[in-house]
Amino acid sequence: MILTFLLSAIVHEYILIVTFNFFFPALFVMFFGIGVSFVFLKPRKGGHVSPVWNVFMWVTIIIGSGLLMVLYCLEWYAVQDNPKTNDSLMEILTPRLWALVSK
Repeated sequence: MILTFLLSAIVHEYILIVTFNFFFPALFVMFFGIGVSFVFLKPRKGGHVSPVWNVFMWVTIIIGSGLLMVLYCLEWYAVQDNPKTNDSLMEILTPRLWALVSK
């Protein structure tokens, strides 16, 4: 089951890397880190699912989608305003947003 979440996170992150032409692992963290944690938090199979659980899931989906949109927009504009200085692996893997915040 964890392998499924890992593979899904890698594939979705790869799609965004190719689409946006930058690496920003926010989606990977949300899919793999938070997604795997929900597996252990979910109600038992065959058990009654509380309406509170359903509301919690919907709220986290809505907040997570908005958070991803904001983070990827911030990174997009950070890449536009702060072009790469070299093609080192560290430069490619470090989000440009972190470089702007640390200035």
